[in-house]
Amino acid sequence: MRTPAPRGAGILPDGSYLTRFRGLRVRIIEADITLTTSSGQRITGRYRLATTLLDHRHDPAEDLIRLYHERWETESAFYSLRHTLLTGRVLRSQDPSGLEQEVWALLTLYQVIRMAMAEAVESVPGTDQRKP
Repeated sequence: MRTPAPRGAGILPDGSYLTRFRGLRVRIIEADITLTTSSGQRITGRYRLATTLLDHRHDPAEDLIRLYHERWETESAFYSLRHTLLTGRVLRSQDPSGLEQEVWALLTLYQVIRMAMAEAVESVPGTDQRKP
C-alpha cells in the first residue's frame, strides 16, 4: 500500500514526489524491494529513497531504485574493509595522495582475499560461496 505524499508535495509522473527535509528540497521515491536470502527465503519491505536528484525525466525513479542495489553492495564492501582489514584502526596517511594510496592498497588486498575465498570454495564440490 502506497503511503500518501505529504500535503503540498509535488507528485511527479513516475510516482515520486518533491518535498522539503530540514529546508532542503528532496525527491522521495518509494519502492517495494525484495531480497532472497541464501536459504531461499524471500523478504519484501517498503523503502523510501530520498535524493537531491529532482528531475524525474533525467533520473527516473526506476533507474535510481535499480542503482540503489549497487550502492548497497559498495557499502557492504567498505563495511568489510573497515571492520575486518582495518579492525578499528584509522588510515595513517596525513595527506590526500597518501590516503588515496592506502585506500587503493586496501581495495587490492580485499579483492585478492575475496578471490582466494571464491577459489577455495570452488575447489570443494557442493559448497556455496554465498553461505557463511
